Amino acid sequence: MKDQDPQDLSPPAEPLLSPEFLSDVAPDGLSASSVGAAESPVPVIAGPAAADDTLAVDGSAQSDSVPGLEADNVTGSAMGDLVLLTGRLGCLIALCERLMQDNETLREQARELCAERDALQEHNERLRTRIEAMVVRIKGLE
Repeated sequence: MKDQDPQDLSPPAEPLLSPEFLSDVAPDGLSASSVGAAESPVPVIAGPAAADDTLAVDGSAQSDSVPGLEADNVTGSAMGDLVLLTGRLGCLIALCERLMQDNETLREQARELCAERDALQEHNERLRTRIEAMVVRIKGLE
């Protein structure tokens, strides 16, 4: 991915995560088909926003408001970028939670496999001892 200017808040040309990876964690309202190779994995507010457009942020439950934002006026494009970033953050949080669950499941499986391996090694050692005892008895009979 190319380095972007820190002042440029436009979305990157390439998706941050592959569509296949995000299909399991797409937020409500997004289908797997809406996550395409050149598309953003989060919804974008409709309509182009001019640089001089402003939106009042009142903390209401509107779909395009960003909770916790204290500014009275924000340009439409900046608000769109914030909504986009909020959606991406939601996807990443869901992905992180899923990966943590997967990691815990894998750790549990590893513990079970280690216990099974130890039990098999112990059983194998007991059998080896019995076979060696049989060999000694057979040699004694000769």
